[in-house]
Amino acid sequence: MRAGAGYVNCTPERSCVALAQSGSAETGASGPTGNRYGDPPGHGCIAVSGPVEAVITVETGSADREANMRAFARAAVELLESCIRKGG
Repeated sequence: MRAGAGYVNCTPERSCVALAQSGSAETGASGPTGNRYGDPPGHGCIAVSGPVEAVITVETGSADREANMRAFARAAVELLESCIRKGG
């Protein structure tokens, strides 16, 4: 890894420490049942915090746990990427 561009303490002999400028979080009900808060399966909320902040709700309408987990992960990556692009 190279020094600069969000990395500190980088040398060929040492590991690098990355400095994050943005982070994301997800919560919801992936299925096959809803959660204890009354959300149905396929309901997920995703947030990004950083120079650009955003929150979305994903509703798949499905009880398929694996498909929902994939949909939530895809939406989280897309939201984070969108925020990073907007933040320059």
